[in-house]
Amino acid sequence: MPRSGIEWNLPSSLDDERQAIASWLSSLNFQASQNEFIQKRRKGTEEWFLESQEFKDWRNGTSEMLWCPGDGKTIVVT
Repeated sequence: MPRSGIEWNLPSSLDDERQAIASWLSSLNFQASQNEFIQKRRKGTEEWFLESQEFKDWRNGTSEMLWCPGDGKTIVVT
């Protein structure tokens, strides 16, 4: 995972502390979950979304909000 210049210069003890806090907040293995989502994703999954007028308006700045109701958002953005 790429790191910003600021994070790159942090002492490892701070990284360890961040990891300990993240583990305390949630026992979920986010990497395993992300890998599972990647396996479920199929080519073209996001095309309907990227081609929608709502997305184009948001991307072009003509709409300030992008409403994404329903299921499947995690797979679309994976």
